[in-house]
Amino acid sequence: MAYVNRPLYTEPAVITGRVGTLGMVFRVTRPCWPSDNTLVMFANRPEDFEYLYYQACRVDYEALNRGSTQPLVTQGDLQREVIAVPPNEVVDAFHGVAGPVLRGVDANEEESRTLAAIRDALLPKLMSGEVKVGEA
Repeated sequence: MAYVNRPLYTEPAVITGRVGTLGMVFRVTRPCWPSDNTLVMFANRPEDFEYLYYQACRVDYEALNRGSTQPLVTQGDLQREVIAVPPNEVVDAFHGVAGPVLRGVDANEEESRTLAAIRDALLPKLMSGEVKVGEA
C-alpha cells in the first residue's frame, strides 16, 4: 500500500505475533518493518539479546490467548510474564556461547537465500538451453 525508504527498526529485535498465529517467535538482526499485528521486544543491553530470545520462546502464548474467534495476545499480557533474570555475568557468559552460534545460523540462512537466488536465476536458463552445464 505504501513505500518507506527507512526501516522501522534497525536494532536486533525479538518479534512474535500479536494476532493470529501465537507462539511463533523470531530473532531479527537485520533492519525490519514488522506489522502492527506483532509485538516487538528489545534487549536492555546487546549482551541480553540471545537470552531475551530464548526466554520469549519459552512463553506459553496459548495460555495468554484472550481472543475468541482469532488468537490474540496483548502487550500487557506479555509484559506481565515473569522470567528469571540471572546476574549480568551469567547472561554475558550465555551471550559468549549463544551469540556466535546464532550468528552462524544467520550466516547459513543468508547463504541459503543467496544459493536459492542463484538457482532460481540459472535453472530457467539451463532448462531452455540458454546456458549449458559445461559453460556454467
